[in-house]
Amino acid sequence: PELLNIDYQTVKNLIRNRAKALIHLDPNPFHSLNAWAYKLRENGWHVQEQFNEQTGFISFCFFSPWQKQQLLAHRSDIICLDSTHNMTNNFPKDFGDIKLSLYTIVVRSPVMGKGVP
Repeated sequence: PELLNIDYQTVKNLIRNRAKALIHLDPNPFHSLNAWAYKLRENGWHVQEQFNEQTGFISFCFFSPWQKQQLLAHRSDIICLDSTHNMTNNFPKDFGDIKLSLYTIVVRSPVMGKGVP
């Protein structure tokens, strides 16, 4: 039966295609990020974004109400900035070679001694 011919790569592609359909709210990445900003704000998240389609500049910052509460509660503790560079390769080709970096603020929990993102 054809069902027995399903392999890892097939499942991986199905998951990736489904994720793209859920993540990309618009084919244009700038419009998609604007749509995400709207959705996040509707759910009480803080969002700060800056876009420039001519230069390809993107700054998209967001945090949940819980994360804000943690930052306010533990602001005197250690706060670290973690970064991941060149984290995407799925921009449309007509946007050129855009490099994205992810920055995460991490607060050390005084209870657990571990990072709270």
